[in-house]
Amino acid sequence: MNRILVVDDSVECLDILSELLEPLYDVRPCVESKQVLDLMQLVKFDLIILDVQMPKLNGLELLQKN
Repeated sequence: MNRILVVDDSVECLDILSELLEPLYDVRPCVESKQVLDLMQLVKFDLIILDVQMPKLNGLELLQKN
């Protein structure tokens, strides 16, 4: 099953995306940027859906760190 990482600081958005995608994919929702970096070191994802406007470390900065 394909793995999708969904990153957003809004729990509501994570819930909606997870509900839509979970029947077909292994979805990992994530709220914290630091948690995303750690998770990306452990798991290979087929797709990452990333919110660009997040507190602390925004989506573009997060991509640059990976």
